[in-house]
Amino acid sequence: MAISGTCIVALTDGSTLAIAADSLAADAMDPSSSRSLVCKIFTASGFVCTGAGLMEELNTDFTVKAAFLEACNRFSTLADIGVFVDAEVQRGMATFISGCKIELPEYYERLKCNPVLINVFLAGVVRGQPTLRVTECRLEEGDEVRVAQIPAAPIMHIDHGHTLASFLSTHPDFVPQSRSLPEAAACLVQIACEGNTTVVGGPVDVVAIDATGVHWVQRKAGC
Repeated sequence: MAISGTCIVALTDGSTLAIAADSLAADAMDPSSSRSLVCKIFTASGFVCTGAGLMEELNTDFTVKAAFLEACNRFSTLADIGVFVDAEVQRGMATFISGCKIELPEYYERLKCNPVLINVFLAGVVRGQPTLRVTECRLEEGDEVRVAQIPAAPIMHIDHGHTLASFLSTHPDFVPQSRSLPEAAACLVQIACEGNTTVVGGPVDVVAIDATGVHWVQRKAGC
């Protein structure tokens, strides 16, 4: 079982929403394991999805990407897509937990982090405004899996090692002083990568969402 070192940054000023992510697929528990470049931001039907945590490496047929794409085929609103993805995340993680070979609380104690299995970022245009929806799938007492929404904020980030929390606490004006939100989001992912080169890295993919829809700003070949 692997926990990803994915870094995701989402920035918004009300009129524009920028989401950036690294590309490295690596096991944060075993930095010597094989590493490859993957696509971590997905778009479909005018919506965006990305996520971090116990995702593609699971011994189950569940993936966040598959849930997102199926939701986009079934529904046309961010709210409905989010509800569907939440349910699939909870179902997939519950299936995984029931067949897990190790005690997850002990596993996370070794990781020195909270028992959050997956964070999912969904975005789209709602009533003419770019809107971000973030959820976390958390392991509770008794191996119960719960999915809950996290209130969106102007700066949202997930990064292995908490590099960005430290950086932003000492550079509070970094985002406002940047030339653009996509540029700031990409730069913050790069900062996180420089602090954790064994588990995050590779090209940074960036999308921007505004009233006109979803626009790729940086996109590596194959995504």
